[in-house]
Amino acid sequence: MRKTDRYQAIVLRRRNVGEADQLITVFTKEVGKLVVRARGIRQPQAKLVGYLEPFSEVRLYLTEGKRYALVTGVEPLGEHQLDPLFIFGIKFFFIELIDSFFLEHDPHPRVYRGLKEALELISRGEDGRVVTAFALLIIREAGFAPV
Repeated sequence: MRKTDRYQAIVLRRRNVGEADQLITVFTKEVGKLVVRARGIRQPQAKLVGYLEPFSEVRLYLTEGKRYALVTGVEPLGEHQLDPLFIFGIKFFFIELIDSFFLEHDPHPRVYRGLKEALELISRGEDGRVVTAFALLIIREAGFAPV
């Protein structure tokens, strides 16, 4: 029997693998960026597909796999909403910053909280200062800010 771990995560991106699986990149509060495998998620009867959309905050249940951790369960932690294209683009900019600056298994709880807040504020229509503040947070947490 394998041990199941539980993580609070924000879904960053998805990539198709094989006939029915996807590799899901998530940013967790506990361990930072992770790539996990969701088996059978592209099948018509898959139960997890709606919960693992980019920008969704979820509680992930993972078990050890051969190469990637395997998703065994998902609980949504917030509402997932469709945004206008402009907002969608800003959210993808946030995702690209995290994906570019941080390695897997490198925890950054302040960045997780900052991403969660930035996604919420942008969805509510807050102004561009959110983008600047989040970018500065990423630069500081990645160690590139001047002392």
